[in-house]
Amino acid sequence: MTLIVPDISWLKKTAEKFEKQPGLPNVNMAIKHLESHSWFSEAVGCLKNGSAQVLVSPMNILPAYLPDEIVITALTPRENVEEILWIRKEAFNSAQFLKLNENAPVAVFSEMQKNQLRRFRPDLIADVFDPLSFDVNMSDKYSAFIASLDFFETYFEKNLFEKILLHPREFMPAPGQGVTACITMKDDFYTRRILKQIHHTATAMCTNVERRFFQLSRQSGFPKPAVYCERSAEGYFHAWAALENKPDSISIRQLSAPVSQGLAENLFELFMD
Repeated sequence: MTLIVPDISWLKKTAEKFEKQPGLPNVNMAIKHLESHSWFSEAVGCLKNGSAQVLVSPMNILPAYLPDEIVITALTPRENVEEILWIRKEAFNSAQFLKLNENAPVAVFSEMQKNQLRRFRPDLIADVFDPLSFDVNMSDKYSAFIASLDFFETYFEKNLFEKILLHPREFMPAPGQGVTACITMKDDFYTRRILKQIHHTATAMCTNVERRFFQLSRQSGFPKPAVYCERSAEGYFHAWAALENKPDSISIRQLSAPVSQGLAENLFELFMD
């Protein structure tokens, strides 16, 4: 069984962690050099032509809809779901909310991150970058970054920064954040049976809500949302979501339910009122 992961530094870390999953048989990990702007379509091509059987990817960078002939077969347990605010030590200000000076420049990797950040601190100057083609040479002018642990460790020395975890109920992440997805051909039953041995069902129950909300928002013409779902110890599902309702402005809704079925649809309806 051959895994494929794009030849993008911080995505390699995802695959390397995946290789260590308990219950996974010996695999050959193929690092493919893929153009960042079209990495997903090229990776799907590798699945179709048989040069790889599994695409390993962070779930939060997948498109809302996958081609009909491929399927998400397995998910890892969720970890590091929080967005992380990394602040240069020389820019850290403990007296300010979010520990940043007024009008501090911050690098973010989506319009949603930018809008959520400015909801808490309208004075901050946030610039949006593409995480798949990030140029570290452009980073010196920024006091802080919002980025995942894998991404940040690839480009920066952590000891030069202070770290603030942004709680996912208050600063919602991208759909599926913190989860690694294994994507295969739908008719590759042999590989799918192997991967089912490591599939984390409890994670899927929550990410299914997030992915469905993502799909509903795209169907209605919204940009990519932020959404987070968790299950309480009592078994209830709780979901928080943010949608961009106009440029540089977001709306936020929350909904709880005893079952996950229909939660995404009902949550999305709250934005339509």
